[in-house]
Parts: sequence; structure tokens; C-alpha cells
Amino acid sequence: MKKVNHAEQVAKKTEVKSEQTGLSRSAMVLGLMPHLLLTPSLGAAAETEGGIQNAIEEIVVTARFREEKLQDIPDTVKVFSAGDIREARIVSISDVSALVPNFSMFSSQDAGLAAVNIRGIGQVRNGEPPLAVVIDGVQVSHPDQIRQPLFDIASIEVLKGPRERYMVGMP
Repeated sequence: MKKVNHAEQVAKKTEVKSEQTGLSRSAMVLGLMPHLLLTPSLGAAAETEGGIQNAIEEIVVTARFREEKLQDIPDTVKVFSAGDIREARIVSISDVSALVPNFSMFSSQDAGLAAVNIRGIGQVRNGEPPLAVVIDGVQVSHPDQIRQPLFDIASIEVLKGPRERYMVGMP
């Protein structure tokens, strides 16, 4: 008596059924594809219902004086959370300039004063600045205020775009 393993028996039954229905193996596999594709997603849904959540944290930016989702802002944005600030040991605006591309802070020609540049646009000496530095909702209007140390800061947001966009709603 010849021994036939289980896999061979299943293969023979499949061949017989496909011959009877006139379907090729590839057609049978294609018929099962939607079921196979849906099965993993059903398992993922069950995991979510069971308590495992893979949620993406939503970042809310307030630099334009209103709460907005990061993905809805038309400008380039770099956001530091309180944890990021502690981890990077940020205590001044010059520390931020080391972490953000195209953002620099340097000493001005006057002793004790600083100048900030974003994308090559900087503050002017005797006029309305083309960029705004805002700390705790208050615009820093004089260069000597920029050098003050930062403490108890919940977040830092650097927006790169036209200044007028940031000033909307400013008191």
C-alpha cells in the first residue's frame, strides 16, 4: 500500500474540484484575494477594540495666536514640546537657533544686543522688524529682550513664512 501524505491529498482534491468547475488555480487564488486582504485589517480592528491603541499624537500650534493643527499651517514649522525643551536643555533663544535650520541669532554691533535671522531675513535697526519674536504671547520688540533667559516654557514654535500671517489676531 502506497503512503500519501495529507498535503498531497488536499492538492489532488483541489485539482479535481478545479477541473470540475473549470477554474484554474490562479483564478481560485484571485477569488480568495479580497478575503485575504481584509483578514489582517479585521485583526487590527479587534486589537484596537481590545485596548491596544496606535494613535498618532496630534500637534497643536498656537504661534499664530489661535490653535491650529500642524498639518493645516501653510508655513514651515518646528515645534519643541516641554519634553523636547528639557531634553535639549534649551534655556535661551540662541539654544533654539542651534537646533532649527535657517534660524540664527548673533550679537549685533551694539553691546548686549542680539539680532535674529530667519531664512536670511533679519531685524532692522531703526524700523518695524520684518520678523516677530513672540514669548508667552507678547511680541519682543527690542533686541535686548531677546537675550533674556527662558524659563517655565511649555513649548517653542518657530514658523517660517510671511510675518503678516503670524500677526493676525495679535493684541
